Amino acid sequence: MRLSELPDREKFDEYRNRIQQLKKKGLLGGLLGAAGDITAIKKDITNDLDRIKQARNGLDRTLTSLKGNYEQVKKAPLADVKRLKKKYSLSAQGIGNMSGLLFGSRINDWTQKAVSWYERLQPLLEGSVKKQKHGEPDTPLRGKGVYIRFKEKEPLPDFLIRTVNAQLQIEAGDLAGTIKDITNRQDILGIPLTFLFSGENMKGLTSCNFSGALDHINASRSKDTVNFTVQGFAVHDIALSKRDQLPITLNNAAVDLELKALIKGDTIAANLISKLDAVRLTTGAKDTGGVIMSATASALPTVSRFTLKADITGTLDKYTVDIDSDLDDILKNAAGKAVDRQAVQLEKDLKKAIFAKVDGPMGQVKKSLGGFDGISGELAQRGKMGSSLIKDLRLPF
Repeated sequence: MRLSELPDREKFDEYRNRIQQLKKKGLLGGLLGAAGDITAIKKDITNDLDRIKQARNGLDRTLTSLKGNYEQVKKAPLADVKRLKKKYSLSAQGIGNMSGLLFGSRINDWTQKAVSWYERLQPLLEGSVKKQKHGEPDTPLRGKGVYIRFKEKEPLPDFLIRTVNAQLQIEAGDLAGTIKDITNRQDILGIPLTFLFSGENMKGLTSCNFSGALDHINASRSKDTVNFTVQGFAVHDIALSKRDQLPITLNNAAVDLELKALIKGDTIAANLISKLDAVRLTTGAKDTGGVIMSATASALPTVSRFTLKADITGTLDKYTVDIDSDLDDILKNAAGKAVDRQAVQLEKDLKKAIFAKVDGPMGQVKKSLGGFDGISGELAQRGKMGSSLIKDLRLPF
């Protein structure tokens, strides 16, 4: 529409004819008569050139804006692909607590049994010491006799075993050791009970050490420690998971284990570190488990060693067990690779489906934008024609 309103080739041909006539008039009729006409024609041509220049500048601004919009349109399908990929792709993060799934119940069972035995043993260590409420004096009832223990130079409780040499019989063999200062009145003896047991080259076990101290000298500030280490413990055919989607069996492993536990009053803080070597894990997982389960199942046979850590904190009647293992990272990495492959395929399918719908309209838009380049070229050509006519007005007089 703008081109039809601007001077075209016919208009400039008309200017050229007028200039030719002026040249003839200048030669035949004199300089003064031609000068006025030259000024008039030059003014008309200059006005037309200004109109063409303004139109071209306006076109350039419009074209820049349209090309910018077109670039945004080109990015829109890719942004949609990214959004849909994020929404519908699987995530490997759910595999992060596999250690808790495989070992959590067993460690919880062991902890419950240990706490139960400890609570049975605790009253024997504190004997007949009466626990008083804070601020409440231990005053006998009036009129009843009072048992008074006179101060001794080296006081001893009524029941005391200085040293016991003993053996603990376990399935792997015997642990030889000693228990010292066994009494139900540590408050009188002033010495905690200590124990130390060890064994080597037992059946399916390289070495085992079990030691600790039970300090109940002051019943209100009791402090018990336990240290337990095992090396080269051979385990076979332990079902870690019986889930239908991912049954897992630990067929073989050599286990090194270290446990440190501290019980102060009724609070517990324990740390377990277990290193498993020569590991062989198998699974009977079915293909119906999905991408992540299939990837996890395929990764399990590649695991040859891993480390398991557990922290037990809280009170004896309310504690938490936090489990961590590099097995999580191994399985998460395998699942992550499977998820990445799935995401790549999803992205490929999304691009194919989306661009099948937008390629046609996008092609039309690109073709339409190309048409503006022809209009710009036409305006440039008309501008050159006008500028050339201005030069022709320099008459040879």
